[in-house]
Amino acid sequence: MNVTKKWLGDLSDKKVLDLGFHTGNELSEYLATYSREYFAIDLSKSAIDVLINKLNSKGILKHNIIAGYFLTDEFLENDDDIVYAKYIFHHIRYFGEFRRRIIKYVTKKNGIIIILDPLNTYLPIKLIRSVYSLFQSDKDWEYPFSKKSINSIKDNFEILDFLGIMGKMKFAFLFYIFSQKTALEKCKNWINDDFFNIPFNSRAFRRFLQISLQLKN
Repeated sequence: MNVTKKWLGDLSDKKVLDLGFHTGNELSEYLATYSREYFAIDLSKSAIDVLINKLNSKGILKHNIIAGYFLTDEFLENDDDIVYAKYIFHHIRYFGEFRRRIIKYVTKKNGIIIILDPLNTYLPIKLIRSVYSLFQSDKDWEYPFSKKSINSIKDNFEILDFLGIMGKMKFAFLFYIFSQKTALEKCKNWINDDFFNIPFNSRAFRRFLQISLQLKN
């Protein structure tokens, strides 16, 4: 989250869209507090009420929170400085249309988009997902990023920065079974590699389980 806040920068003169926040993600309150204008949209009216009550109870009143689906023609913004979308992009099947709408109708030119989504580019995880999907009731809403998705993002946005999550570090649990101390030592070594030493869209990159991207429209 500290990396994300660094990407967000000074929000005092920014209009921010919190996309698909449900009852509030870990940054919703922060965005609503420090941005010039906080706008949020989610499909669930009951979830929206939870966030509104949460913000109001803390005296955070400068917000506009609505229920709706931002891919419809009713949602035509185009003046957001920053879009924060946690676990949203991978729910979109027709990614090209989603990308075009967020470029044309949601963000300003040179606007910033910050996303966090699961990857499906590591073979063992792909195999596990393929089995899990047989029993998954919401599989029609799950499209974790493939290599094609990553290339599409790369072709249509300027990637300012990225943060890979659970690359080498996911193997630490194997050591934890035998030695907590060894597992922690491995984590310290591997976290540096995961965060700073892996080129974007390399073979090592595609072993991450999740990816956070700072994009420029």
